[in-house]
Amino acid sequence: MSGLHYVFVKHHRESDTHHSTRYLLCFESRYAADEIFRTLQNIKDSSGSQVFKFKRASSQLWSYDIGSRGYLDIFDHIPVEYHHRLHSTYLTKTFGGIDNTIIPNPVIGPDWVSGNEFFIRNRRQPNLYWYVHNDHRIHISEYRRTKFIIRGTEFGDEKKVFIRSDPITIEPVSFAEKVFPWKPFVLGDLASRSATPGNATPTTEGESSDEGRMFVTKELNSQLGISLSKEVWKFGDLFSNFGVVWEGEGDISEKPKFSLAVYTESGGDEWELV
Repeated sequence: MSGLHYVFVKHHRESDTHHSTRYLLCFESRYAADEIFRTLQNIKDSSGSQVFKFKRASSQLWSYDIGSRGYLDIFDHIPVEYHHRLHSTYLTKTFGGIDNTIIPNPVIGPDWVSGNEFFIRNRRQPNLYWYVHNDHRIHISEYRRTKFIIRGTEFGDEKKVFIRSDPITIEPVSFAEKVFPWKPFVLGDLASRSATPGNATPTTEGESSDEGRMFVTKELNSQLGISLSKEVWKFGDLFSNFGVVWEGEGDISEKPKFSLAVYTESGGDEWELV
């Protein structure tokens, strides 16, 4: 996702609350920040213990402790390939003097964590939202929106921060309450669509965790719809692989009747979770 992303980081020692180091990090993007967060979080010492014990209050407020290891600078542990993707500055000196005062732009919305609920809106036209219509397709709407649960398929119930390579599922929240009463035959209709053109796989007997759940899937002509089948996406698809097509468009000066979300290998839009 384009746009600079700022993070406050505090080295907070639980054993010594009087001394701490504070940083301001400026990343090339929000997903670059989360990728570096996960990299640091996964660093282990020779005994297999976690080196940096991070706590994350939000996407822009991190703290960490290194236990009895004394002092470790997180920048010494950031892989070289990430160095050009961030800039850093200390917010306090050793004796508490302030180097500078920088107030970065705040990020609106929940943290991008597995199991959270989100609205999905267009990054450059934030009045456009994903909306589950009663035709079972994902419409792009200025006036209506649907909330979705996004889960990492490899995380279980763990509240883990997403990075672009994570496999995910996208599920509409409270879908049954809003759509099924309008089209009571939909259950049988959806069940017959288990073999969708995308990567969807039918829910097999015994998989109770998926029972009764609805998933965003790729349907005919790469249009996004909902199905009882589970389709696995990459979290990074939200930033480059979902686009929009217009239907019911007559003369070019006319407003199209409606817009649909589609999957595309390239040239997609950027979408954000709010």
